[in-house]
Amino acid sequence: VSPEEEIRIKVKILPDGSCVQLSVPTVFGRNYAMEWADALDERRWYVLKEFKGSGLIIVVEDRVSLSAQRFYRLRIQ
Repeated sequence: VSPEEEIRIKVKILPDGSCVQLSVPTVFGRNYAMEWADALDERRWYVLKEFKGSGLIIVVEDRVSLSAQRFYRLRIQ
């Protein structure tokens, strides 16, 4: 994936609000890290999941409370 390529992450929140599912299209052999923070201006982002691309869509789940506000970003190496 080059910097000018667009990656579309599909976000699904379960009806009860207990889980966010992030569907990430991957490139075979690339390394990915889905990270989260409670605010966009946080200095520290936490790794939710690290995974290797398979060429398929990988689903990352995050169990959160109903009152939680969370932001996500994807690092590709």
